[in-house]
Amino acid sequence: MAVIRKFRRGGLALTGAGLAVSLLGLAPPALAAGGPPSLTPASGTPNLPASTSSIEQVRQLVQCGSTMYAVGTFTTVKKGSTTFTRNNAFSFSAVAPYAITSWNPNVNGTVNSIALSANCANAYLGGTFTTVSGTMVKNIAEVSATTGAVVTAFGHSAAGEVDTLAVTGSHLIVGGAFLGINGSTADPYLASLNPATGKNDGFVHLAISGNYGNGGTKVYNQQISHGGTLDLFEGTFTSVGGQARRQIFMLSLTGPSATVTPWTSAEFNQDCATVELFYVRAASWSADDGTVVG
Repeated sequence: MAVIRKFRRGGLALTGAGLAVSLLGLAPPALAAGGPPSLTPASGTPNLPASTSSIEQVRQLVQCGSTMYAVGTFTTVKKGSTTFTRNNAFSFSAVAPYAITSWNPNVNGTVNSIALSANCANAYLGGTFTTVSGTMVKNIAEVSATTGAVVTAFGHSAAGEVDTLAVTGSHLIVGGAFLGINGSTADPYLASLNPATGKNDGFVHLAISGNYGNGGTKVYNQQISHGGTLDLFEGTFTSVGGQARRQIFMLSLTGPSATVTPWTSAEFNQDCATVELFYVRAASWSADDGTVVG
C-alpha cells in the first residue's frame, strides 16, 4: 500500500506524486492541472516491437536540433509496418511523420546514456559494450551523429560500466561504476573529460565511496539545471567529496572546478526496502531551477 506523506525538512516536501525539493525555501510546485501525460504515443512515432525472448527497452531519449536519439537494449525498431534493424541506438525526426534516420552505430551491448555535442555533430555513448560500428571500444565512445562511425581521436575505454553522460560547457561529465577511464584512475565513478580527446580534465575531482549493501558504488544518473550552473547526481554512495551524501548530491559547476553544495537531507538516508535499498534514480528541475522533483 502506498503511503502519502508531506513534510518539510531542509527545504523538502514529499507527496504521493514524488519528491519535490525547494532550493529557495519556497513551497513545492503544484501538480500540473492537466494531469499526467497521455499513455497514448503520438501517431506515427517509432516503437520497439514486443519480444518474447528478451527485454527490450529505451534507456534514454534526447533531442538535439530536429532529431531524437534513443539508446538502450534492443535489436529492432518498428515504424508503421516497417521494421528496422538497430542494435541499441537509433534516431528519428522530432516532427511528424517521425521518420527513422539512417543513423546506425550498431552497438554490441547495452547503451545506458547518450549526450550530444553542442552543434549536434557528434554523440557520446556510454554503457556496457565492446564494439561500435565495428570498432573495438570499451563502454564509452564518441560517434558521428550522421554516419555512426567512431571518432577515434576521443578516448574510448572505461574500466567498468558507464551509466550517465552530459555535456556542460567544455566538459563531458561521465558517471557510472567504472574505476578508471581513458587511462586515468584519479576519479572513479565520476569524471570530467575533455570532449575532444576524452582525457580527464580535472574539473570534477571527488572522493566518492560507500554503498548500501546491494551492490557496488555507482553514479547512476544526472541532471544539469536549465541555467547550467548546477548538476544533480543519483546513485549508490554514502560519501562525496568528504561529505555525507546518500542517493543524491548536487554539484556547483561554477568556478575552476566543480564543488559539492551544502544541499542535502536526512530523508535520503532511508532505505526503500530490504531488497531495494537504492530508489532515487532520476530527478527533474523546475523551469526556474528553484525546485527539484524526483
